Amino acid sequence: MALKGQEPDKNLEKDCSACDNGKRCLKREFEDDDVELLVAPRRRLGNDQRDQNLEANNASAPPVEGEAEGFSPIAGRTRGRRGGDGLTVLQAPLRQAVGNEGPVMVKVPFSITDLRAWKETAGTYRDDPERVAKVVETIIRTQNPDWEDLQVILDTLLESTEKKMVLNTARKEVERSHANGNIQGTVDQNFPSTNPEWDPNQPGPRGMLTRYQKWILFGVRHAMPKAINWSKLYEVRQELNESPSAFMERLKVTARKYTNLDPEEPEEAIQLASIFMGQSAPDIRRKLQKLEGAESRDLGKMLEIAWTVYNNREKEREVRQMRRDGKILAILTENNKGGMGKG
Repeated sequence: MALKGQEPDKNLEKDCSACDNGKRCLKREFEDDDVELLVAPRRRLGNDQRDQNLEANNASAPPVEGEAEGFSPIAGRTRGRRGGDGLTVLQAPLRQAVGNEGPVMVKVPFSITDLRAWKETAGTYRDDPERVAKVVETIIRTQNPDWEDLQVILDTLLESTEKKMVLNTARKEVERSHANGNIQGTVDQNFPSTNPEWDPNQPGPRGMLTRYQKWILFGVRHAMPKAINWSKLYEVRQELNESPSAFMERLKVTARKYTNLDPEEPEEAIQLASIFMGQSAPDIRRKLQKLEGAESRDLGKMLEIAWTVYNNREKEREVRQMRRDGKILAILTENNKGGMGKG
C-alpha cells in the first residue's frame, strides 16, 4: 500500500482512491516476492578436496554479473553466474535471494504460461514427433533445464505412455554408448531415474547434465515409430511461386516424417539432392540438370543455383516483354512504311 507519514504512531494518510476502498493500491505495480518461499539449491556437505578447491577459486573470482555491494534481495530472472575461470555458466531459471551468508541463487520453476505456450507450439507428439523434438531442443538451448525441469517438460508435451517410450529409447542409447566404452560410470549414473541433483556450477555434474539433455532429445526424436511411406516424399513438388528454401524445408519435413532419411547426414543428403532436382519447378530443374560431378550431388550448391534462377525470373520476364514489344514496333514501322509508299 502506498502511504505517507513520518511517525509510526500517527495515522498514516492513504495515497489513492483504491486504498480508501480497501482494494489493492494502484500505485504499487508489483508485489514483492516472499523470500521465505524460495528454496536454495542443496549444498553438498563433506571434506571433498575438489569442493574446497572450488570454494577457494570462487572466493577470488570476480562477483556475479549484476551483483553489487548494495544488492537487492530479489533481483530479476537470470540465466547464469560467473565461475572461477571467468566464464559464464548457464543454469536453469534462477533468481537472486538473501541467504545466511549473503546473496544466493535459488531455482524458480517454469511458469504455467511458458508450459502452455510450448505445448501449443509442439502440438501432438504422435502426429509430428519432429515438431515436438524441435520445441524440446529450443527449450534445452534457451533454458538449460536440469533433470527435474526435463521431467516437467516431458509431462507437459507428452502423454504418459509417450514419455515412457522416450525414456526407454534414450536409455537404450545410453546402454549402447556404455557398451562401446564411450561413457564412464554406470548406466544408472548417466541416465538416472530419480533426481541426481547435479550441480550445474560444478564441471563434472554439469557435463553429466548436458549429456542427459542430449539423450532426452534423442529419445524424443526416435521413440515414435514411423509409418514409412516414400510415396509421400515424391508427392512434394515445388509450386511456381514457392521459394527454393521453402520447398527444401517441405522436403525435409516430409522425409523425417515418412521415411528413415536424415537430411542432416551428408550421405543421405545426396539422395535428397536428387529428389530436390527432379521435383523443382521446370525452369530451376533445367538449370540444375546441367550440373556435373560433385556439384550435381551438393545440396548447398543446388540450393544456391535454384535461388539464382528464382530471383532472375522477373528479369527474364522483362527481357521477353521487351523482345515482344520490339517485334510489335518493327511490324508497325514496316506497315507504316508500306502505307506511305502507296500514297
